[in-house]
Amino acid sequence: MSQAFDDTIYLFACGARGYEPVLTHDIDVVKIFNLAVSQGIWQTTFMAIKNLYKQGRLAIDEKTFVQWNNEVAVNLIHVTQKNRAVSRAMQALEQNGIQCCLLKGEILATLYYHPISRVSNDTDLLIEKKLIKKAVHILKQCGFEVIPEEKPSYHVCCNHPQAGLIELHHRLYDEIFEDVWFDKMSLNREAYRQLKTSQGNYITTLGINDGLIFVTLHLIKHFLYEGVGIRQLMDVLLYMSYYKDEIDWGRYDNLLAYLKYDKFIRNAIGIGVKYLGFAEAELPQSQYDNVIMQKILLDMENGGLYGKNEVERKEFYKVYTEERFKRFKQGSYKNYMYERMKPQVFKALFPARGRLLINYPYARNNQLLLLVAWLHRLLNFFWGLFNKEKAIKEYIGYQSPVLSNEVIKKRMDIIRELDMV
Repeated sequence: MSQAFDDTIYLFACGARGYEPVLTHDIDVVKIFNLAVSQGIWQTTFMAIKNLYKQGRLAIDEKTFVQWNNEVAVNLIHVTQKNRAVSRAMQALEQNGIQCCLLKGEILATLYYHPISRVSNDTDLLIEKKLIKKAVHILKQCGFEVIPEEKPSYHVCCNHPQAGLIELHHRLYDEIFEDVWFDKMSLNREAYRQLKTSQGNYITTLGINDGLIFVTLHLIKHFLYEGVGIRQLMDVLLYMSYYKDEIDWGRYDNLLAYLKYDKFIRNAIGIGVKYLGFAEAELPQSQYDNVIMQKILLDMENGGLYGKNEVERKEFYKVYTEERFKRFKQGSYKNYMYERMKPQVFKALFPARGRLLINYPYARNNQLLLLVAWLHRLLNFFWGLFNKEKAIKEYIGYQSPVLSNEVIKKRMDIIRELDMV
């Protein structure tokens, strides 16, 4: 971990918790800016930087500071508008008999000293599967555009100019991750609860223990997929700290031990104590290793938010999933994947209307041409197979995982050291 990243996550923690930063050395604010942006934490980090600048304890070019200040102010206005638009969409759904459970977003933002500074790109709503079509219809009436899916999914994505992306979940996770990574152990047990947000709205969300398990497994999911950022870790630590006396720690610890993710979380707690300013008494007692914590933080720094900084990570989750398969499953992993992905062949043959129009735009203005477009699709499908230009496994999105580069190899070394297989 670089000194600049250490400084970045320290200032982020100060902004997240409303603490007065104490600097013991000169910091490079430009590097901090770039790292904070790559982690999706700039708005929260800027709160601490602004505090230092206003007190004359941090030298920043005035023009640069004014630019940053104005950009953050405009961004936070957009966040407020987005939250209101999301709230209106949820009200429209609930007024039509669809209960919405908000999984993250404002629920986690309430744990931050400046809730509005926790900026997320989307909103995750959990609803009953049988109500998905009705919910999509209502959101369309509210001005949302449905994003066509190329393959079967555990959520439907809807986009809006102000509300941004809303994902309507009928499951918490992708079926393969739910089955192979979490062994179907992430199911909710508690009744939903009502929570008042920083903007005064009451929102339905998961029970306290279900909520902690969700944000923890969400953190782990991204870490195992391609990479996770420091904000997702902060979300979990703030949740633990805030609800510490209400959490069923026995249930939580037993689940993580069963899934073999307990060592990762113990070291995540250690990062909170050693680098993010949490007192040991605020979090559950934990044993952690300085060397492992450094490796996790370096992985976060190199990968950025969701691992997007390193394209070499793209296939990592496939490598991990194949190794993980042996823990809970029997038989051939390849056969398991083919069986799970069979519905995607149907999707390839009979794509959604929206997807068909994207690939064959000549059918947009004539309903009769939809049939022509579908026949065109079938011809392309079978022609690709006949000429061996494309295999079935490419249509269903399956590729045999390969330890193809050093980034993946190093990440798997960390995973094995954390005993997460």
